[in-house]
Amino acid sequence: FFALVNQHQDEAAKLATDFDAKEIGYFKKVMDLIIAADDGICSSMELTNAGRDIQPVVGVSEATNLLERFTVDKWLTFNKDEGCYFLGARTLIELLPHLRGVYGDAVVDCQLCRNVVVKGQRCNSCEAKIHTHCAARFNAGRDEPQCPGCQAPWTHIIPQMPRDVQGANGFGGVASASSASATSATSSPGTRGRSSNSAATTSSSSTSVTRTSSRPRRRRS
Repeated sequence: FFALVNQHQDEAAKLATDFDAKEIGYFKKVMDLIIAADDGICSSMELTNAGRDIQPVVGVSEATNLLERFTVDKWLTFNKDEGCYFLGARTLIELLPHLRGVYGDAVVDCQLCRNVVVKGQRCNSCEAKIHTHCAARFNAGRDEPQCPGCQAPWTHIIPQMPRDVQGANGFGGVASASSASATSATSSPGTRGRSSNSAATTSSSSTSVTRTSSRPRRRRS
């Protein structure tokens, strides 16, 4: 996927928003909770109740509707199996400068792929944080999983990776964790009027190429 982000703070960008001040305030609260979570995820119950802690108050019903809107617009991603939310690809792309500026050291890069990681696993010894899929690739084939930073035992549950995606030593070129999704020209709910408003995004799908012989086939008599 490819994303085009408008970083020029003009009057049109300031007015381009689908959310009012109250809804933006709630989204900021949601980001606070997700980033503060060690694994970068929050349950739907925790987030729907979080609206009571801000002013003006966002009720449970209103919070539920807003979470659905944030998910549709790709600001959040919802895991139906676990009933939890985490930051969507659009947030990580469009709001990354804002996230680093506001949350500082709480927003870190993966020790392996060096892309920003919010939803991931953290070492209990050196506090290094890595994506779950990076941990899986790095520790694939190891009898005892370990931290890529300090080599301490890795105590988190690691999903099994197919053999065809395992590289040398179980780690073979991890792609960016924050892939863009198709969006319209709206500003982010978390930074109304900031320079991270989206101008447009486009996506590209992977295509396979099949080689064919240039020699003409002989007809059977």
